[in-house]
Amino acid sequence: MDNIYFRAICPMCLEEKEFHFKFEPTGVEDEEFVRRIYCEKCGVDYSPQTQEEADDLYLVAQIIEKMLKGKISEEDGVGEIDSVNSKVINDLLDASEMWTCSKCGEENYSTLSECWKCQNINPEAKDVEFEAPEKVDWDYMA
Repeated sequence: MDNIYFRAICPMCLEEKEFHFKFEPTGVEDEEFVRRIYCEKCGVDYSPQTQEEADDLYLVAQIIEKMLKGKISEEDGVGEIDSVNSKVINDLLDASEMWTCSKCGEENYSTLSECWKCQNINPEAKDVEFEAPEKVDWDYMA
């Protein structure tokens, strides 16, 4: 798979950016796995920690590839991604949702418990526990 990505708010640089999938061959012909996903701006890596996480990320990459090629609609793709239930993807997408302040109308990230502009409380703030691992230089593996 080539150039597979999705857009989300990066918890490190706090901007909506593309997160790209980096694939590596498994050693078996025509098989590969997700080595990591990374932010296009700051480069922070999110690597699977278990085989199950790697498998989930690979399924998500396959769904995104179908969406990018127009084989399935965005709505259907999002539903399929939700069904995979990848913690890394879910945390990134949860952090990317926005809410509108009822007091001043400002847009805020869903993880904020109050409006950044007027400090009005968000009663539906999401508690997203997203910790990015340290940035890893995978080039030494090449």
